[in-house]
Amino acid sequence: MQDVPPGAPNPALVNWNDLAWVDIGVPPGGLVQLNQSLTLVPQGPNPGGDVTDLADAQAQWNPSTDAAELAYILYRVPVLVAVHASRMLPS
Repeated sequence: MQDVPPGAPNPALVNWNDLAWVDIGVPPGGLVQLNQSLTLVPQGPNPGGDVTDLADAQAQWNPSTDAAELAYILYRVPVLVAVHASRMLPS
């Protein structure tokens, strides 16, 4: 899940990787509830923007969501950051 700063406009939900806490209405310290339906806003390729992944259509966020769909939706793509060792050693 991504964090959207308070007061910032919430971007359209183009793919499940864009899902934010504000999209599902979880208060601080609250639990995720599946009592509402969320739908993706399909978009084609556009410069500098998100693209709807066709595989995302297989998972739906609604009261009948099963564990496999929820696992797919909540999975986040890993990020790798590389820092050269010379930058970490004192000069």
